[in-house]
Amino acid sequence: MDSLATATRLARCGRFLEALETINRTTADHERVAERVLRAEILERLGRHGQSRSIAESALRSKEATQVERSRVELVLGLIAWEGGSTDGAIEHLQRSISYARQSGESERACWAQLQLLLLVGDR
Repeated sequence: MDSLATATRLARCGRFLEALETINRTTADHERVAERVLRAEILERLGRHGQSRSIAESALRSKEATQVERSRVELVLGLIAWEGGSTDGAIEHLQRSISYARQSGESERACWAQLQLLLLVGDR
């Protein structure tokens, strides 16, 4: 099993530090967009928002990023914006996340972003 699959499995189990250690074994020079996206998600979960935002924005600029990866990154950026008090920015990121997820046919991913948007609007 490669490091990306292992790190994904660990992150899904809530074992974020172990997932980060696993994904960190990949050298940055050979890192794929999928690895950067997962790293950004893990760092956001761990509260390392500055690092997460930087990596997420880098992944978003990548021409190789798929619609699903863009959806994941926009969700991360939305959560970071919300945590930072930028409600309007968070709403924009979450709406883009939903849009990318729908375009790629990822109903579950769209649902998660919609739930976050619902929480944000309800909190607002």
